[in-house]
Amino acid sequence: MKFPWIDLPWLPVFVAFLMTGAISGYAITRWAEQLLLSHLPSWRKSGKWKTRVTASLGTAGLFGLYLWVVCGLQSQSIPEVRPSEFGRFCQILFHLSLIAILIGITMTDLWDYAVMDQMILVGLIIGLGGQFLSGEVQIQHLWIDWNAEQIGLKGPDFPLWIDRYRHFHGLAVGLAGMFAGAGITWLVRAVSSKLLGQETMGSGDVTLMAVIGSFLGWQPVLFVFALAPLTGVAISLISRMLGGKSYVPYGPFLALASYIVLCAWAPLWTPLRYVFGHPPTVAGVIGGAGAAFVLLITLLKLYRSIPISDSQRYTSSAVMEETQAVKED
Repeated sequence: MKFPWIDLPWLPVFVAFLMTGAISGYAITRWAEQLLLSHLPSWRKSGKWKTRVTASLGTAGLFGLYLWVVCGLQSQSIPEVRPSEFGRFCQILFHLSLIAILIGITMTDLWDYAVMDQMILVGLIIGLGGQFLSGEVQIQHLWIDWNAEQIGLKGPDFPLWIDRYRHFHGLAVGLAGMFAGAGITWLVRAVSSKLLGQETMGSGDVTLMAVIGSFLGWQPVLFVFALAPLTGVAISLISRMLGGKSYVPYGPFLALASYIVLCAWAPLWTPLRYVFGHPPTVAGVIGGAGAAFVLLITLLKLYRSIPISDSQRYTSSAVMEETQAVKED
């Protein structure tokens, strides 16, 4: 099996990408540390080398898994999106860039509950710029009327301008995804905060979804939005039971949901593609996802109110006191 566009055997190219992932993980960790130090001069992080090595190995693993499922299992391949071999190669680099940025944002969010503007800006530049310059890195077009396939013998309605103006179509995909991701997250954040009397997501989550949307487009970002609460609740419950930590930032769950969508786009899209050819149904899906988000956040808030054991309370309090002391130094 050959790697897309590169006329070389799969194994050496795969190993090269693993090494690239390890280097990227180290570099993104260093960048995250420097950004937090510039933002919060009193910030300190113990075990930096251990964190850097873990991030390097973890990034290499995420790169490798993505390459295996996307190139080996064809988990992103859908009939209506058929980039050239060079376009597929650009698409791989494009998505690996998103994964690296998401890792950096996850680190700063976990360390200090902060989504750094510098990372957001770099992500938007790469996302929108890559969409425009290549015109072939999207995993779904801006609009395909799948319902036309049910009427006659022809396939889905495929607008001719998409192929004629590929670069502008790519930019349109990025812009639509950016506004969809940021707009839906902002709206749900406002509604859920009003209903629950407290912020359920930070403003950084809104800008993070803008970055994710600029890379993926508006249809995939809806899947991210729908999957994130499920991953968030599951991981929060595990964290609560293991360490008594009652709050985990939402950014890492958006990042995890984005990675799942990247690696499983075809299985996610294929059974639901007809929904996206009917605007009222799309609006209903968005509303349903928003309502589900509010419900899940409400359930999680109720779970957080359950008393924890003395040992867990002591561990949680000790961590909070240590963190506060570090910030005051």
